[in-house]
Amino acid sequence: MSRFSSQVLVIAACVAGAVASACSSTPPAVPPTGEIAAPPAQPSENAAIEGVYREFWSVSWVSSAEPDQGWVQRLRAVATAELSEQVATRARQQRSQGVRLYGTVTPQITGTRIEGDRAVVTDCQDGSQAGLADAATGKPRNVGPSRNAVSATLSRQSGGWRVAKIEYPGGEC
Repeated sequence: MSRFSSQVLVIAACVAGAVASACSSTPPAVPPTGEIAAPPAQPSENAAIEGVYREFWSVSWVSSAEPDQGWVQRLRAVATAELSEQVATRARQQRSQGVRLYGTVTPQITGTRIEGDRAVVTDCQDGSQAGLADAATGKPRNVGPSRNAVSATLSRQSGGWRVAKIEYPGGEC
């Protein structure tokens, strides 16, 4: 895990094997006779999941003044209540330490896997135009990596898909 990743969001525990299985080229198992397999994901469902994931980064990467209630509401539209609270808490902690985010991170989605009401998005995110900055001066303290491996778990809830967990598995992407 890069130092940048751990400073930006300390979010979640591991989803063991999620990234490895997302990158597997093994075809899905055929259900035994008499069992009904879930229908394959529709392109529109993949697009919806990927759209929520991209919006999560747009909303959660708050670089302005102290996040307001409107920001928290926008965050809850794309993230679970638990993750929204973790992100908001981390943003407040950074502010109290004289740090803020700057720039933008650019998702480069490399895969989406849907399993019922759960989806895993793998990303080789470009953070080279973003990082942590001094809150008073705006002077960057660091810059993110151009190829940052990210694994996001989304859950289907009433109202649509929400990002539930963000992980930084490390390694090349």
